[in-house]
Amino acid sequence: MQQDKRFGEREVQQLIPRFVGFSVAAVLFGLTSSASSAAGGGFTAAQAANGASTYSADCSQCHGAQLEGGAGPALSGASFGKSIQASYTTAGLLYDFVAKQMPANNPGSLTQQQYADVVAFVLQNNGFTPGATALTAQNAGAVNLAAAPVAAAPAPATVAAAPAPATTIAEAPAANEEIVRAAPPVQHVFGPLPNNADVSITDAMLAGAATDTGNWLMGGRTYANDRYSPLTQITSDNVASLVPVAVAQTGITASFEATPVVVNGVMYVSTPVVNSKMKVLALNAATGARIWETTYNLTPFKICCGPVNRGVAVAYGNVYFLTLDNHLVSLDAKDGAGHTLVYMLAHADRAAATASWAGFRSDPDWISLKATTEKNGALTTKTVSMFLTPTDFSPLK
Repeated sequence: MQQDKRFGEREVQQLIPRFVGFSVAAVLFGLTSSASSAAGGGFTAAQAANGASTYSADCSQCHGAQLEGGAGPALSGASFGKSIQASYTTAGLLYDFVAKQMPANNPGSLTQQQYADVVAFVLQNNGFTPGATALTAQNAGAVNLAAAPVAAAPAPATVAAAPAPATTIAEAPAANEEIVRAAPPVQHVFGPLPNNADVSITDAMLAGAATDTGNWLMGGRTYANDRYSPLTQITSDNVASLVPVAVAQTGITASFEATPVVVNGVMYVSTPVVNSKMKVLALNAATGARIWETTYNLTPFKICCGPVNRGVAVAYGNVYFLTLDNHLVSLDAKDGAGHTLVYMLAHADRAAATASWAGFRSDPDWISLKATTEKNGALTTKTVSMFLTPTDFSPLK
């Protein structure tokens, strides 16, 4: 194939890191809540107060100190009543779910009394009124939750206001020339890479992916995109005996269409967008344990076909992903740190690329827009340029 002499210029803008602390854990709790009122109680006020302490110690890291959600779904809001009427029509059903599935990192580790107290705390903080009889594992089945009318009662002072319902189409910003800013990404590291794994993929590794049986280095596994695994351990004779060994919940409830990428025992996954947020996660491929998680906040966008993506690309020590607000972002593959926007431009040669970038920097419209936006602070910490030679599979050839 004839070598094309054009170059791709990659402009990298690393945004100022403004991370906030965020502690999360894997979540299986599938409820969000809406304030309702229940006559006759079913739990006591003292019990709910005890449940607040247990919730703070064992649940708030996922569901938020004010039940507002985090890695796990919010436990306040309009969908709580819908979940109760659909699946948890008695306190017994809700208790059974919580007692068997929570905390997500150690299900069943609390006492029966602690689980009952947590259920009482959640109910009270969603408008259910306490009574004279304490909730227990034995009597919870007789406490009817669905009989209470689901009303939009105001949230108690201890409960944060529920977020707006998720939408797949964000409203367009008001017409102005200022670049829309999103909140900075939130990074959390749960542990080190397994066995000090080397997660820096090279061009040679990508080119040889077809013969690499220990990794899944790109969405289609190879540049041929055949998605075929040559592994032979799973056969038609033993496939029926397969059982789940780990569940990694993301706290994002939407359609997942991303293929994970696996590099030396580390699995990289991206989530759909809900409430203008998406996550990129690194998991231990053998155990499902989280290694790190970065939550990326999107600016307004418009889409046609669902808030989904096709996954990440991993190379050169970075994790790359595309966002629905039209950004190509890079994170450090070791810990999810950084927030680098990547721009790729095709030019005939280096001289043309250099001239084009110089012209962009001196464009009066860009200068004016940049000055307007940076009244609120600098957009970038640095800009790095590099030139890439197209691969055999590049559309530039």
